[in-house]
Amino acid sequence: MAQEAFVVTFTAAQSAGGQRNIGGETTIGWEPSDSEVAVKVTIMFQGTTIGVKTLNSTDLTMDYHGTSGEDFTKGRLKAKFGANGKSGQIDSVGALTWSVSGSSGSYTGFIGEWKV
Repeated sequence: MAQEAFVVTFTAAQSAGGQRNIGGETTIGWEPSDSEVAVKVTIMFQGTTIGVKTLNSTDLTMDYHGTSGEDFTKGRLKAKFGANGKSGQIDSVGALTWSVSGSSGSYTGFIGEWKV
């Protein structure tokens, strides 16, 4: 499996949500709640929403897996909330992996943060 040199694009205004593109075809978006300890996470693959989940202090992880023909993306995300519940970050749990048009890759680590 060839390892792809990939593009990671990060867009976030700390007081609002943000998004990060992993591998060119997977976009992870997040929007924190301003009224409860929660963050809504949306995963898009090749322009199609493949997962939406609200993470909170009792349900911190989200798995996703999307396919389109031979192309795929998959991974697990975890939210960490600050002590006051008004800030936090999303990280990968292990590697986020993908294969698109015969090129594959992976990413492990920090996805994004927020502060309400």
